[in-house]
Amino acid sequence: MRVATFYELTGILDVKVAILLSLIVYWYQQITTRGSQGGIFRNGFMWIAKNREQWAAATGLTRSQCRRATAILNDKHLIDIKIMKLDGTPTTHLRLLTENLEKAVSNACGDMVIAS
Repeated sequence: MRVATFYELTGILDVKVAILLSLIVYWYQQITTRGSQGGIFRNGFMWIAKNREQWAAATGLTRSQCRRATAILNDKHLIDIKIMKLDGTPTTHLRLLTENLEKAVSNACGDMVIAS
């Protein structure tokens, strides 16, 4: 999905949050469907583990903007956030709540008419 799609369909009217969400979806798809490295299986779920500098570098956002965006996505129940150790260092782990994202997109699209 395009960043604009997340911006429009999830009801999150913040481009920075949409940028982060689009990358989380991309990474989550990579680790769950293609077996790409970067995913960590813990507590029965697949997690994306990145520190604040890695999130900022990947998104082009500042550390503060990344912190705010993850808080918004967590508050909207689109991601789950846990701080867990990775190689002995506390690291932010994110898990995409795919069912909640699908519901948000479905609700936003429910009244849309698609031209053919």
